[in-house]
Amino acid sequence: MGAIIAVVKPSSPQTPPVLVVDDDPVFRSLVRLWLGIYGFDTLEAGSAAEAVESASAHPVHAIVSDYSMPGATGLDLLYDLRAAGSSVPFVLTSNLFPPGVPPAARAAGADAVEKRRLIEALPGLLAPPAIAA
Repeated sequence: MGAIIAVVKPSSPQTPPVLVVDDDPVFRSLVRLWLGIYGFDTLEAGSAAEAVESASAHPVHAIVSDYSMPGATGLDLLYDLRAAGSSVPFVLTSNLFPPGVPPAARAAGADAVEKRRLIEALPGLLAPPAIAA
């Protein structure tokens, strides 16, 4: 059995972090780990309300958000950000999307990806950070 080697690219100080939004801290940690492997720094939020505060206080490169959370959903978060004029890249994820949610997310300029496919999809969904020379 061969060894698995992951190349960790350093984030550029100019690249804003990716905001990971999920009420499950274990899943947030998993996404944070994988984004780190892909060269991104992260911020975390446990709810849509925390995400709005964080995105207002810090520039972000992109947002990866769970759909189903207590209070507002990830789709609500997306709508709120778009209504406020934000065009930040947004990835909505869920174990099981209700019908109509993925097309609604795409109509608002976001990607919708099932959680089981998220890790493999992230490199194609997020442009790699620029590395300062």
